[in-house]
Amino acid sequence: MSHLEDCRQEWEEAWSDQLRFEEQGGSRGDFKNGPFFRWWCLAVIVPNLSEQYEAGNNKALFTAIDLCAIHDFRLPAWVRDGFHCGYEAVNDFKLNSWDKAFGLPHGKHANLAAMRRRRALRFDVLMAVRALHESDPTRYPIGDYTFGEVGKQSRFHKNGRAISASTVRNLFYEGQEYANPLNYLPIEILKVPGEDL
Repeated sequence: MSHLEDCRQEWEEAWSDQLRFEEQGGSRGDFKNGPFFRWWCLAVIVPNLSEQYEAGNNKALFTAIDLCAIHDFRLPAWVRDGFHCGYEAVNDFKLNSWDKAFGLPHGKHANLAAMRRRRALRFDVLMAVRALHESDPTRYPIGDYTFGEVGKQSRFHKNGRAISASTVRNLFYEGQEYANPLNYLPIEILKVPGEDL
């Protein structure tokens, strides 16, 4: 059996476990205890974070530590070794700060207030675009016209001005990527046997 087939089988088992979890009173939005989301985190997100860490993104290390702590997962070797290496560099007086060991989490000149606003906005925009589209899919297809209409909504105004369709588009696709765990799976896994994608 190929890795792709293994992953597809694991996905189907995790989804079946998730449905049983929900039948027993669990919530689909329970990202800590839901079996599918626990599998998704361990099988898809943590390996994705490993690739990001190997590419030089030290924040991926701390995201992995956080996910493992939330889900009570044992730390993967790359997480354990990456943290230990940075910790020892500070503990052994080779480096004088955690920032030097692990890097700045948001960059030197990060505007944290703007980053918080953008993070909050992307989900609000995602939901507003979906709601408008679902109200009349013919009139509001997912595209620039609908993005522009959402940007005109007063709740998204910045300094009294509408946000642009391109900003709404970017926020929509960012929100969609973060909101959907299936975006991290190879498309072949999601294919229904006998159907084309």
